[in-house]
Amino acid sequence: GLGGQDVQIFIRGIGTDRADLAFDPGVGIYVDGVFLPRAQGNFLDVLDVEQIEVLRGPQGTLFGKNTVGGAINMTTVKPGEELAAFATVRVGNYNSVVTRGSINIPIDIGWLEDKLFSRLTVGSNNRKGYVYNALRDEYWSDQNSVTFLGSLRFLPTDDISIDLSGTYSVEHTRGAAGYCVVANEGAGLGSPQLYEACRESNDPYVTYADTPQLQAIESYGTWMVATWDAPDFGAFEDNQLKSLTSWRKQKPRRRADVDMTRIPSINLQSLG
Repeated sequence: GLGGQDVQIFIRGIGTDRADLAFDPGVGIYVDGVFLPRAQGNFLDVLDVEQIEVLRGPQGTLFGKNTVGGAINMTTVKPGEELAAFATVRVGNYNSVVTRGSINIPIDIGWLEDKLFSRLTVGSNNRKGYVYNALRDEYWSDQNSVTFLGSLRFLPTDDISIDLSGTYSVEHTRGAAGYCVVANEGAGLGSPQLYEACRESNDPYVTYADTPQLQAIESYGTWMVATWDAPDFGAFEDNQLKSLTSWRKQKPRRRADVDMTRIPSINLQSLG
């Protein structure tokens, strides 16, 4: 994609090479059973991951459509019975700073004691870009994001569990940088000035794009998973009923210099 948020997953060569809102993926991505229907924005941080399964396809029997290539099934950590917290800070090159913090709080109030538990996790990811725009004196391919994940677990009886989760993520970058390559000087598209500007871009880590890039997306939603361990019914044993309800919204914004030269030739802009 044009930034760090789009994801194009292939399993055994099967997938979709378009990361936008118009195409369904060939490999389905699921978080706690919730399907993420578009490639755009699916590479945001997923906090508190307990397990990641890579299931080669087809997986239509268990997961439905959009799993011809397979499925990526992620499970988050559920709230626990103990009061606990942790925090981490990781630094790296290009001024990279990654932070994570989580707190688990049981809600011991009256009848809710040993029945209601909560968990809140916050994370951020910030990194300076590694491609220099010599024309605009900027660094592109940077990363700036913050993510929140809150969860509640309600256990009204021994055989019923209700998990309610909500997430909010925002990422803002200058977009992925690139450089122009002349593939066919005899092609009809373009001009002599564009070809000359294209020859200037011969370093993959230096660009001369004139248009300020932008790749930003705000994503938020909530989901609930209710499970009932039903009693045995005749020959049917170990029965379990599960209900999954979810809602998710994204607000993407994008601005890009398609030709990646100092010539104002081809630009792309979309506002969500």
